[in-house]
Amino acid sequence: MEHSITLWATVLVLLLTSALLFPTIIKLHRRGTANRVDGLYVISEPENGGEASFEIVAVHGLGAHPEKTWTSQAPSRSTNSEERSRVHLLRDLLKHDFPKARILAFAHNSDWLMNAPVTTAQLIGERLLDGLVKHRRKHRCVPIVFIGHSFGGIIIKEALCKSGEDTKEIVDSTSGILFLGTPHQGSPMSLFGILAARISSVFGSSMGLLLSLSSHRDKLSDLDERFDECMKMKEGRRQRTEIVALREAKPTRMFGWLSIGLVVPRDSARGSHGAITIDIDTDHSGLNKCKTTEDKLYINLKQVLTRLKATTAPTLNGNQKFVVGNLRTVEEAAFDSHANEQVATCLENTRHELLKAIMDWSNDQTDEHVYWLQGKAGTGKSTIARTMAADLSAKGRLGGSFFFKRTESDRSNAGRLFTTIAVQLAERLPSVAGYVRNVIEADPTISAKGLGEQFRKLIQHPVKAAQQTLSKPMTVVIDALDECETDQDVTTIIKLLLQSDLRQAGPLKFLITSRYEPPIRLGFSDSHGKFIEFPLHEIPPRMIERGIAIFLKFRICEIRRQHNIATSWPSQAMLEDLLKRSVPLFISAATACRFIEDNRQGEGGPDSRLRQILQHEAYGDFDQTYMPILNQMVQGLKGTSRRNAITEFKKIVGSIVTLSSPLGVISLANLLGIAVERVDNRLQMFHSVLDIPTDSTAPVRIFHESFREYLVHSDPEDKHQFWVDEKATHNMLAERCLRLLSENGRLKQDICGLAAPGKTRFSVGKHQIDHCLPPEVQYATLYWVRHLKGSGAKLCDGHQVLQFLQCYFLHWLEALSLIGRISEGIGLIGELQSLIESHSSTKTSHFLRDANRFILNYRSIIDQSPLQLYASTLIFAPETSIIRNLFHNDTGQVSAKAIVEQNWSACLQTLEGHSRWPRVWTLNLFLTQKCANGRRTLAENPLAYARAARPSISRIHGPRAELGQDPLPQWLVSNRLAGGHSKRRHY
Repeated sequence: MEHSITLWATVLVLLLTSALLFPTIIKLHRRGTANRVDGLYVISEPENGGEASFEIVAVHGLGAHPEKTWTSQAPSRSTNSEERSRVHLLRDLLKHDFPKARILAFAHNSDWLMNAPVTTAQLIGERLLDGLVKHRRKHRCVPIVFIGHSFGGIIIKEALCKSGEDTKEIVDSTSGILFLGTPHQGSPMSLFGILAARISSVFGSSMGLLLSLSSHRDKLSDLDERFDECMKMKEGRRQRTEIVALREAKPTRMFGWLSIGLVVPRDSARGSHGAITIDIDTDHSGLNKCKTTEDKLYINLKQVLTRLKATTAPTLNGNQKFVVGNLRTVEEAAFDSHANEQVATCLENTRHELLKAIMDWSNDQTDEHVYWLQGKAGTGKSTIARTMAADLSAKGRLGGSFFFKRTESDRSNAGRLFTTIAVQLAERLPSVAGYVRNVIEADPTISAKGLGEQFRKLIQHPVKAAQQTLSKPMTVVIDALDECETDQDVTTIIKLLLQSDLRQAGPLKFLITSRYEPPIRLGFSDSHGKFIEFPLHEIPPRMIERGIAIFLKFRICEIRRQHNIATSWPSQAMLEDLLKRSVPLFISAATACRFIEDNRQGEGGPDSRLRQILQHEAYGDFDQTYMPILNQMVQGLKGTSRRNAITEFKKIVGSIVTLSSPLGVISLANLLGIAVERVDNRLQMFHSVLDIPTDSTAPVRIFHESFREYLVHSDPEDKHQFWVDEKATHNMLAERCLRLLSENGRLKQDICGLAAPGKTRFSVGKHQIDHCLPPEVQYATLYWVRHLKGSGAKLCDGHQVLQFLQCYFLHWLEALSLIGRISEGIGLIGELQSLIESHSSTKTSHFLRDANRFILNYRSIIDQSPLQLYASTLIFAPETSIIRNLFHNDTGQVSAKAIVEQNWSACLQTLEGHSRWPRVWTLNLFLTQKCANGRRTLAENPLAYARAARPSISRIHGPRAELGQDPLPQWLVSNRLAGGHSKRRHY
């Protein structure tokens, strides 16, 4: 009897449930047949085409339409029909309040009552992960904030818990997760859903998703544990994801009157992840939609997203991190580096027409891919370049930037140009990073290769391979190309960028600024590529004058405000006179304003300093810019005091403009052997031409290259009392470098206390290296040879250089290794060899030749483990090696002996990486030196004995190999291919 009653009760419940759900079933069936989006798609991009600062990824729950689930009817009290239209939480509200965010949504078939798919939360989570990975290959990896409504939160957790490098990158990028009513421990309502699904099973629905949401199911508990472990592992990497759970506070009512309680109980909605919980006065279906920005749900969402936005910063995926860690770059060369902070950007309403023309060019994929902006020194080229770089970066269209600077060694070295740009491209374009990583893994020494090979492998080929993922053109900004160290590198760079096939390699453009100097002029005129040339001197004078006038008015207003001066200052006549003296050079106006506002310039205020400028009689373009500043230093001084001030100026400021890399005040004083106070005192009056940080350890830099040129110019008829003898200054600095390295045990065996020969330099922290080798010692280690060469000195056997090398050669190499520059040792020895006085330097010549072979053979060992200099390198060097015999006592406790060759091998270097004999050899080897090429040697080829300046391998690829970068003599040139006719456009 009881069994019969139970059976009839069950049937009655089923009939009632069927009757109640029949309209819903029909509705869902119709909706299931409608076209719906699927997968990850973009709701909105950042405003004005800018670069996203973070991404919001929203995932809907069960039984939801991908679009309608986020919408709500606007307040009915509004009389405006548009205002009463449906309001989309993501598209209408979040987009407005977070204009710099990219908002995405993930759509999936979440039907559970009709046409339910045979799938699992784990499979849907994998689809979400795959979509994110593909999306982030096309876009910069910015932080992610997930929003998951109900079952959508389960999908997010499944995606983040999948093992793999791609998942790790997504997890590390996740700055926050907002769970909107997510049933972390299941929902009792799923049982009613299962019952309804059984009724509708005749339509072929699967109950898998509903079964997974049954309260405290094992799968949900297991997912919770995996998710907790995932978050703990991230915290172990010193990263944290903020988790917020928004919970429903009202019961859900069916048909407007039947209460079924909370769909997701409070404990289940909180989860076990230590989430911040916020109760919202709505039911479960109201947790993902808002009518207005005043809704409590939206207020809380906005507060959480605003808090998370403040902590977001772009992140790098695995490929990007690999590229950054394995290519040598110059961080200071980027437009937004601290070193370039003093380079101004164009004021509003200045250069407007030119900036617009360049921006239009950068947007046009059909236009020429190289834009050359050329002009005289001081005409504002760097300011324009930095303005364009900043604007392009804000729009997410800056490929990279490199600002050359003659007075900084790394920034004047073309060898770091393409590696730096490649890293910047990889950081901005994840799709490019993967291809660049492949190149590095195939050729770990790519950073040391020639410019042509670097450009093709690190930039041209990766961009071409990834061009399908690049939806808009990217522009690389190269500023002050004329400040590149060697003329030959300049012409090489131009020819590479003007290759006829580069436009087909992808939407990559190059904005180049430079002076109109012979190497650059010839590089462009001899090329067979197409480019746009814009000469700044062709801008109408009235436009230049207008721009400088706007700048002067702006800066004068600032000076008045800083010094509390009446608005009537200066008079209109004085301002017009200053403008007349400044035109056409922006640098003159900028320098004058820095001088006028600087209270450290002796007695008198801004008015007195302005009058000094206006009273000075100029004799050249920059005489009126710099002479008033220099005269201020000796004002009132006579006789010996005046001469001493000028001598000290030439030693201190002359050194600053001659250094190969800038030093701080303390390091400069230590290098010159002058008290820090004297250096500080002498520099006090030069803040208008030198960037002198308040931190005495930060490098002192010149504001503009024209100041250096004004001091060291070589015209004998135009020399002034402050003229700096560049050769004499180089000689003084070379002597100071050698003295610094030779004194007080600065160079010694085991400088940083590694103790064991097998210990790598990577086991020593940078702080320890900087302590044992202060900045001035590192500078002397790296640049004493350059200063020696700059002095015009010639080496003979009695020169102090030979004495230094005979005492400190191994210690010098150890120092180079510790600072990561041992590979430059070969070039430094080559520079010394070029200074040899042939008839009086037999010992020096033999020593340097042996030193060259020593570094070539053991560079890789020394680079890893500096103390092997005193162990294996000496033990395995040939018996006749000068280095071995001179330093044999330095092996210390290493007593092992080895059977070694009598002399160095005849093979200087081995060329690898090509499968067949090259058609063209471009040689750069010393006379009689041989170079092995696989099984064949260059001795088999008459070109093997070609003579040039220094031995170096610059390129090996395909059927062509190039060694060195020196120009070829006419008799050695063969197989040169002629290109098409150059096309030029002038505005």
